[in-house]
Amino acid sequence: MRKHRKYIFLFFIISIMTIAATCACAETHTYKDKSGASCTEQRVDYGAATVICSDVNGDILANWVCEYELEYSCRNTLTGQVQKGGFDPLSDSLCTHLCGFSKEDLK
Repeated sequence: MRKHRKYIFLFFIISIMTIAATCACAETHTYKDKSGASCTEQRVDYGAATVICSDVNGDILANWVCEYELEYSCRNTLTGQVQKGGFDPLSDSLCTHLCGFSKEDLK
């Protein structure tokens, strides 16, 4: 049994690392419009996101914490405002809904 202890421990460590790697993925996109305002969208796992809207000078106008699937529900941590609406996470960005960017600005 003593010989197998290190293999069990190694298996346990590899399992934890694999689970952590698949659960803690984050995807970040930064968009700028023609005026220079920016929107940074960070999707953490599937179903959670943070969206930061900034003006031309880099000042933060809104900091949204969101949960989404086919709808989104976001809370602005600066003002407490809540926004909800329909959302397609595969082809849409929360920047269009929360920061006022058009789809043309995101390209």
